[in-house]
Amino acid sequence: MHGSKIGIASSTSMVSQWPTNKVRAGAVRPHCHRETGVSMRNIECFKASHKPCRWLFSMRNAAAFIALGIVSSLPSVTAHAQSTTAHIFGQAPAGETVTALSSTGMHRHETVSKKGHYKIESLPAGDYIITLQKGEQTVDTRAHVALIAGRGAEIDFACPNDQCAAADR
Repeated sequence: MHGSKIGIASSTSMVSQWPTNKVRAGAVRPHCHRETGVSMRNIECFKASHKPCRWLFSMRNAAAFIALGIVSSLPSVTAHAQSTTAHIFGQAPAGETVTALSSTGMHRHETVSKKGHYKIESLPAGDYIITLQKGEQTVDTRAHVALIAGRGAEIDFACPNDQCAAADR
């Protein structure tokens, strides 16, 4: 048996030959096969059972699995994204226009619904002047309205006879 070769198999084919005459009894074997890089545990397992052992891990694979476990347990950043805009809402006489003018000059407007409600969304946080207009004429103004990101501000305007909804005719 001196000088004989033992086959080393992978899951697909014969990979390499390991000469047994190069290893003395009691000598320390290298951690991995010098030509293939196959773990010595896998080689020993194959010698005993003549089947590749898939359950043995190298230290590199073990480190990769541990890192993957740590990364997958971290909370997702995108799932908890915070809003950077605000909105205003409230009651006003039906059919009139509410305009939001920011201190940077940006403005948005919305027509009040038949039920007397309005909502202006996606406003950047900051200070605003909110106006109520009937046609081209300004009827009422609210100055220094501070909008905070992720929140809404209720700005109500007076309605004739406290009836903001359009009259049914």
